[in-house]
Amino acid sequence: MRKIVGMFLLAGLIISAAGCGSSSNKAEDKPATAEASQPASAAPEAAVENTAAGQGDTDSKTYKIGETAELFDLQVTVDKVESAASYNEQILKDGTEFVLVHVTLKNAGKEQKNYNSASFNLLSSSGSPDLSVTTLDQSGELHIGQLAPGETVSGVLPFEHPVGDAVKMLEFHPNMMSERVLRFDLK
Repeated sequence: MRKIVGMFLLAGLIISAAGCGSSSNKAEDKPATAEASQPASAAPEAAVENTAAGQGDTDSKTYKIGETAELFDLQVTVDKVESAASYNEQILKDGTEFVLVHVTLKNAGKEQKNYNSASFNLLSSSGSPDLSVTTLDQSGELHIGQLAPGETVSGVLPFEHPVGDAVKMLEFHPNMMSERVLRFDLK
């Protein structure tokens, strides 16, 4: 009797697995559109595009130092960028320098927002993210926190960047569940 019940269970599993199989009308066969990746509540000016480089959805604009961009009700402004040979007694790898990115975040929404320095990446000409540096002193650095509606926070994001590499692109990716990214050209 157990063999018969086992056979029926096995047959049920096989039929279930076959029902979950792929069909010829796959979603990945269709090109991605900006409308499909945008929340219904997003404003038309927040349109996104799917980049050919496989970077996922990004705001179609690259922002400059001093410009404010908004994503998920967080307004981001890169206030200034400076290079430094030393920073809070940290040791650099040979061939690198510190790039100190001063940013301001503002909660433009109606709910509390979390922020994290790990949401920022500095890209060099190789396309790889630079090493983010955290110091024990932490004076003035932007780390992890929460912003109430209308609240603002400013801080420094220190990165180790190759000396002489003029390509400096800051990416802000505040929601790991989304591929939407803001980009700032730091030249």
